[in-house]
Amino acid sequence: MTVPSYQLHLGAHRTGTTALQQFLARSGDSLSRAGIGFWGPAIWRSEGLKGFTAHYAAGEDREGVLQAARSALAPHLGAARGMKTVLISDENLIGAMRRNYAEGALYSDAADRLAGLRAVLPAPPRSIFFTIREFSGYWQSVYAHLALRGIVRKFEGSRLVSSPGNSWLPVLGAIRRVFPHSQLRVLRYGPDCVDKGIAMMTGGPAGLALPDVPKGVNRSLPEPALRELAALPPGPAREAAIAGHRRDAPPPEPRFLPDEARRLDEIFAQDLQRLAEGAVPGAVLDPNGTEVPG
Repeated sequence: MTVPSYQLHLGAHRTGTTALQQFLARSGDSLSRAGIGFWGPAIWRSEGLKGFTAHYAAGEDREGVLQAARSALAPHLGAARGMKTVLISDENLIGAMRRNYAEGALYSDAADRLAGLRAVLPAPPRSIFFTIREFSGYWQSVYAHLALRGIVRKFEGSRLVSSPGNSWLPVLGAIRRVFPHSQLRVLRYGPDCVDKGIAMMTGGPAGLALPDVPKGVNRSLPEPALRELAALPPGPAREAAIAGHRRDAPPPEPRFLPDEARRLDEIFAQDLQRLAEGAVPGAVLDPNGTEVPG
């Protein structure tokens, strides 16, 4: 019986991750015929697995957390026997947007969370994929998502710009420390990052018939739309209004002042330069990618 290898996609949040997951979920039959399984949010957010890396990182009865997670994952391990590859994708495994925004930092508890994930996987991933985004676009997109859910009410641009947590290098270093023998592929967020990530993860096997990648999934909304939606109670009508705005609304307006955006762009450029120079040993940076709004 073939023992599958694992490909792990960890996000980041607000980098096309939901579109990638929806694509792979819709492609299940084609992937299965090619010997590829997919474990997405439907698995990782089910009973026994939902939030288990957060509970593990918080030190909450770690043995009990791992036992419940292993029991919940067991039937999926059985179903994957005979597969060549299992694709894993859930950005919540590595951290939470709410914490990132509150701290002005990127996945500060990633190492502890990923240690919990490592403990339940039967083997280390062969490759790990992580998409990074320039900081002004990332923080604006995170704010729009949290504001839509009523979690935050005010954009704190000056706090975010001045935060020492504006660097992707610590979280990438955490990934490498927890999975030192896995290849770490770092992509840049841009118009083709989802297509590129899918091609890398699946290996583009011959004869693999896949649907088009969905566009505009979880697109950030402008401030007027957020204010309108904040007045609507939860329910189908609000979800329909959100879908309508995502279909028709213009791109969100810049929330950082020009000088603030330039400073964040400079910091991101420094990250890219340091990655290219080997600041995170073993991380392979894809140099392409152009920022898109959303």
